[in-house]
Amino acid sequence: PTTTSGVGLLEEMSLVELRERLTDLKEKEIEEVKHKRGKLRVERDTKKEELALKLKRINRLRKQNAQTGEERRAKKQQSALEIAVALREKREKDVLHMYKKLESAREKKRADALRLAKDLKTRQIAKTFLDADAAKVEEQKWKQIQRGQGRQAEVAQALKQVKARKKRSIHGKEKAQRTLNATLASRRKHEFREAIDAKTQIGMRRIQKRINDEAMVNTLNARVTKMERGHRSRKIKESKPYETMLARSQLRDAREFTTTKRERTLARAGKTISSPQAIPS
Repeated sequence: PTTTSGVGLLEEMSLVELRERLTDLKEKEIEEVKHKRGKLRVERDTKKEELALKLKRINRLRKQNAQTGEERRAKKQQSALEIAVALREKREKDVLHMYKKLESAREKKRADALRLAKDLKTRQIAKTFLDADAAKVEEQKWKQIQRGQGRQAEVAQALKQVKARKKRSIHGKEKAQRTLNATLASRRKHEFREAIDAKTQIGMRRIQKRINDEAMVNTLNARVTKMERGHRSRKIKESKPYETMLARSQLRDAREFTTTKRERTLARAGKTISSPQAIPS
């Protein structure tokens, strides 16, 4: 087995050498297979580590995006709440201001009525004193008539004329004062109604404008939110379906809140405008 056949071929070798070479080749193949397996194992571990790092980075970015979205939604809700509170406070201030003006007009009307009553009472007292003076004068004149029977007809005629002139003067003054008071009251009533109507129209226009502005802001916010939701949902739809459903539910709740708030604002505005205004009679 250790000798060659002697045929004379190239690479001619004995059986022992052939077996040794075959053994060496098998060992080399085994070593190469082990080396390749180790290399593949190292590459696989490296890829696993890279994938783990990528997954950790993706989870961190998702958490950051979710936190940022929550903060953005909280800020939007806070700003919407602040706007609603500011509008309600402004509306309450306007109503209080209008109520104060109405109360001031009522107080002025009561003061005018008291002044007129006082003037009428003063005139009545003056008339009473004038009547008393006339009675006294009449008594004196009667005594004079008794003293002088010849001047009785003349004194009586003069007394009747004086009394008639006094009555006509007092009656004319009272009638003129009543006419003047009625004219002033009618003019004040007309001016007051015109002022109330003008202020009511201005308030209605302002309220309608605020409602339109609020509706426009809510519409723009809804559009921006919808675009952001659509852009973000396309990225996280397959990876996180639960968060997608939660975001849609929150968007629906926000829309319902905005709609309810706008309906309440319209209802309150309608009640404020349709409430009866106190108009002086």
